[in-house]
Amino acid sequence: MIIDMGNSNSGTDLYFGWQQKPGLNFNHAQVFFTNLSGQPKEVCDVSQGMVLDTTELRTGWQCGETNKWQFNASVSQMQPKPGETWKRGFSIPVALGAGKVALWMASGATAWDTLAYLGQQLAQCPQAGQVPLVTHDGVAEGRYETRTWVYPLLKVQQWMPRPESLSARTAIDMGNENQAPQVMPSPPSPGMIARPAPVANVAAPVAPPAPPAPAATSGTTFF
Repeated sequence: MIIDMGNSNSGTDLYFGWQQKPGLNFNHAQVFFTNLSGQPKEVCDVSQGMVLDTTELRTGWQCGETNKWQFNASVSQMQPKPGETWKRGFSIPVALGAGKVALWMASGATAWDTLAYLGQQLAQCPQAGQVPLVTHDGVAEGRYETRTWVYPLLKVQQWMPRPESLSARTAIDMGNENQAPQVMPSPPSPGMIARPAPVANVAAPVAPPAPPAPAATSGTTFF
């Protein structure tokens, strides 16, 4: 699966988002959505949670005038604001269940408060490479001078191995013209797997037994 993050209006990329306009009294569990590029939004059911691919989380700045992104080299260091119309934001792939993967790209106060609320929880990752299953845990209101906004509170329910649906993606275009897409090698075709020549008089090493698989948790097996 190739995800084009250039925000062109052509293509069939699936995007994920949060409807930012409703007030605190709105049923916010029903305002997460998905949509294909240039197509109407569809309500997305996140009642069983969703998996955030934090291994590919990116933070940066989005220009409100051109819709272009400038990503930080590392999520641990925010680069200076490029200009007055640029807003802080993030990009992260999301597994929504039944093998469906979408891209969540958002900027502005709502997006940044959402990520900030998650920040301390994400720092508790018990093992490198694991990703969080998060659920919608209500909403909060942000304020600055005369401006107000509502943002979702996402709570980490458990950490888990990266779902196969996320691992299956082969390339990501981060919308940076100066950087080639990060491409993962394709698996060999059946019948084309190279086999090493046998080595005489050398005993094959015995692999240690694999650890038992973690017990399945209700509501997570569809990822």
